[in-house]
Amino acid sequence: MRRFFVFFGVVFTLLFCTASMEQKRLLINDPQLLESRLQAMESKIQSLTTTKAEMESKIQTLTASKAEMESKIQTLTREVETLKVNNSKVVGGATYVRWGRKTCPDADSELVYWGYTGGSSYNQTGGAAEYVCLPRDPTFHNILSSYSSMYGSEYERSFVSGIHDDDVPCAVCRSLLSTSVIMLSSREHCYSGWKTEYSGFLASGAIVHSAATQFVCLDRHPEVLDHSSTNENGKLFYSVNAKCGSLPCPPYKHNQQLYCSVCSK
Repeated sequence: MRRFFVFFGVVFTLLFCTASMEQKRLLINDPQLLESRLQAMESKIQSLTTTKAEMESKIQTLTASKAEMESKIQTLTREVETLKVNNSKVVGGATYVRWGRKTCPDADSELVYWGYTGGSSYNQTGGAAEYVCLPRDPTFHNILSSYSSMYGSEYERSFVSGIHDDDVPCAVCRSLLSTSVIMLSSREHCYSGWKTEYSGFLASGAIVHSAATQFVCLDRHPEVLDHSSTNENGKLFYSVNAKCGSLPCPPYKHNQQLYCSVCSK
């Protein structure tokens, strides 16, 4: 019985393998099947060819974009170099005095020195008119003179609360960007196109004093020197008011205190 089953299994296997081989022969010899498979392969080849063309087109587009970006980078690089050259030519050089302060207004100005405001005494008829910014480290010659004298200065009227008879500092500043500096009397801000270095109160000597004087712009936030607030006079600072008449009113207002600004360009 066992031998019968073994024999039957061997016969079944041989018949199955024979049928499978016969089916493969039929598939290989089937023209329609071969045609179908060839068409499928041609379709895949065509699809791959299309994909290759699309990729080549994208590569060309990316290459063109890369060339355009490189051109823009070169243009921007030249512009940056031009700006550097032009910036190096802007050397500034304009100087001004900031009356009433020990520092310059901002990073666009460098402090040459700060010192003491001086000038001729308020009661000397032959004295010089100008206010002078004296350095803190003077040098001297052993020559005596009694024909002219240099005095310190004081705030003689209170420009801001708590300051009167105090001594006046000053700062000599050099602009790093501007080549021109002007003072605008009666304007708190500069005109368009000009930079306001600082603004404040228009100041001068008093009209009742015999010494000549000048108008200067006293900073709106004045400082004082530490060494003295004693009333010792010298070159004095008074506020300046408008007087209508030959001065048109309006736009000016009678007895109104005048402001000022120092402008650079």
